[in-house]
Amino acid sequence: MSCFGQRLKRLRQQRGLTQEELAMELAHLGCQGITKSAISQYENNKRLPVTKILIIMCDYLKVSIDYLLRGEQLTCTYFELDTKSKALADAYIAALLDMNKK
Repeated sequence: MSCFGQRLKRLRQQRGLTQEELAMELAHLGCQGITKSAISQYENNKRLPVTKILIIMCDYLKVSIDYLLRGEQLTCTYFELDTKSKALADAYIAALLDMNKK
């Protein structure tokens, strides 16, 4: 199972960003003082971001905090889907929930 740093790195690379570019994007969103060095330390599991940075990072990367920190299998699988497949999964889950209400 991959860990926080590996998931962060994979998400960053999937978006075609360098560590410096991710740091700049997060800084623009309110993560004051975040640097390429901080991103490197996160990716190498030398430290974890503070809560505020973690929340902004997850919002930017469009993943849940649970996925980024723990990598739950179902959550991991969902976030690896493309947009069309996510929409199909969402519709299927909604149908299952509706069926269970009856």
